[in-house]
Amino acid sequence: MKAFEVTGKIDEKGQLLLDEPLHIDTSSQVRVIILVSDDNKEHNKDKEKEAMKNRIEKVVNILMEERPLFKEELNPEEMIQHLCKIFDKNVSIGEFYMMEEEDLKNRCSGILSVQMLSGLLDDLTPEQVAIFDEVVKRK
Repeated sequence: MKAFEVTGKIDEKGQLLLDEPLHIDTSSQVRVIILVSDDNKEHNKDKEKEAMKNRIEKVVNILMEERPLFKEELNPEEMIQHLCKIFDKNVSIGEFYMMEEEDLKNRCSGILSVQMLSGLLDDLTPEQVAIFDEVVKRK
């Protein structure tokens, strides 16, 4: 079997159109391997991440309005970035888009609650942290 490297395009019907004709026996059976540029894939991934960020941003804005403590204790932009990283790492893009709004809101709320509580613990003195640790150990 011989190999030929040629360039071409795929038309709107899915047909392969070569840039130049091949000079081989026209009745030959051929095997074709198509190499497609990854540029389009990266562009689509960027668009998906931007859409994910926009959806999370809307939910965070709602939660900030509904829960004044979130608004007081958390930076919305930092939380949006944090949530994007969590969802990107742990949920496929398909699963993310299939998630109901209420489910997404509940998940985001839980994550924001943990972030808020961890921030509150940062404000404790070493003595207060020791008391907190002791109380947690007893339960």
